[in-house]
Amino acid sequence: MLQSLPQPKRRNAPWTPLQRRTWLATRRRRGRIKFAQDPGSQLLNGLVAHFGFDESSGDWIDDVGGQILQAVGGSPQRVAGLHDLAVKFTNDGGALLGTQVTSVFSPTAAGFAISFWVNLSNIVNPYQSVYMVSVWEDAGWPAGTSWHISSYTPADGGVQVEIMSPSFTGLYGRVDFSVGWVHLCLVYEPVASQWTFYINGTVSYCLTVGFSSVAGKLGVGMDANPTIPPAQGKFDELVFWSRALTGTEVAQLYNHGNGLPYEWF
Repeated sequence: MLQSLPQPKRRNAPWTPLQRRTWLATRRRRGRIKFAQDPGSQLLNGLVAHFGFDESSGDWIDDVGGQILQAVGGSPQRVAGLHDLAVKFTNDGGALLGTQVTSVFSPTAAGFAISFWVNLSNIVNPYQSVYMVSVWEDAGWPAGTSWHISSYTPADGGVQVEIMSPSFTGLYGRVDFSVGWVHLCLVYEPVASQWTFYINGTVSYCLTVGFSSVAGKLGVGMDANPTIPPAQGKFDELVFWSRALTGTEVAQLYNHGNGLPYEWF
């Protein structure tokens, strides 16, 4: 049972436009970062949740909306991430599951987007299915089932997104997981009813189909059914929006493979 949970806090107070421009200019002069385009506060628009996984101990608490992920079946490790810390699952049964049944992680009439980084290199069993991030309930399917992103065979680089809408369907892609950190982003644009799946900032698959908003639990390394294979891999910078991101914004998040942590939005 969770007890005496601390109140969620932002890591930093919001910056003024002048502070942001000054900071970016300084970092550029030092040659420490390069952006496809300068990020701006527009990435805060429609932001639903951000999990940086940077807490050194305890349960993970969202910095923006107070959503909570709790370790289940074993504790994931804290390891160096793309930015600061990340969580690592080693096939020992541990994963992270939301403590609330909620629809905030499902598509809406205003749109939807999810972005995260995953590292499946050197995992224990590269031929075992890996559930990355999901709002999905295998046991009670389709109830509590909205979408999930997984790899059935990481060794072969296959990635798939399964979504529930007026009909069950999927999007697909392929990537070399042996290189280390990979950026995945799923976007739903409601006007055209278009889903777009990006891998490392590039469009991998597009699909036109409506949305279905479902109240379910968010899982990292698992779905809401604990009988799936044990979680594997490292995860960092998991972010959700209640709107569609543009291709430019996805490129900013990918940032030439350097990523864009929440503090730079």
